[in-house]
Amino acid sequence: MPFLSRTQGEQDHLIYRAKSFENIYLDHNNREISVLLFSFAGHANDLYFPSFYNQVFLYYMERFMYLYR
Repeated sequence: MPFLSRTQGEQDHLIYRAKSFENIYLDHNNREISVLLFSFAGHANDLYFPSFYNQVFLYYMERFMYLYR
């Protein structure tokens, strides 16, 4: 499986999917996964540009895209 970088807000109703992706990777002895959980962040918080979280999402997404192009 390819490297996976996942960012998720802890207040998002889809957080169980982020945790299940992590478990699937770890069950297959694949440690090529990064799950960043942000407290008090909700769904689509990376699209709310004035937020503090958007700067962190952008930083890690740019690094991920650079390293795994």
